[in-house]
Amino acid sequence: YEIYQCDWSSDVCSSDLVEALRANATVEAAIVDEHGEISHVSPAKSPLSAKRRLAVIRRDGKCRWPGCETRWGLEVHHLQPRSCGGSDDTANLAAVCALHHRRLIPQGTYTLEGVPSRPDGLTLRRVRPPPLFG
Repeated sequence: YEIYQCDWSSDVCSSDLVEALRANATVEAAIVDEHGEISHVSPAKSPLSAKRRLAVIRRDGKCRWPGCETRWGLEVHHLQPRSCGGSDDTANLAAVCALHHRRLIPQGTYTLEGVPSRPDGLTLRRVRPPPLFG
């Protein structure tokens, strides 16, 4: 699991943080009464349907990062993040392993581009330099 930090004293979080949270989140809807007491909480759900997630993982079969053969524990990556106008359509989704998912935008410095429905349809491109530490 990734741990993301936000300055909660401010109402502003970076778009990268918001996208990372949205991409990895589960959502629980709560009904609150007039006294602010929670009366009902729905089961946790991912914003991306399980059916669509499974369809992408079955289509791709392995991590789409070039040269990676990982087939287990795959995650679904938005080629164009939703915060930048991307959709949950399978044409905007690719299966990647957790290690490579962290290296892709919006958290990382790389992007996968192309047509994910073709086995050789995606290319990897660095879109910004890595952060400097210390």
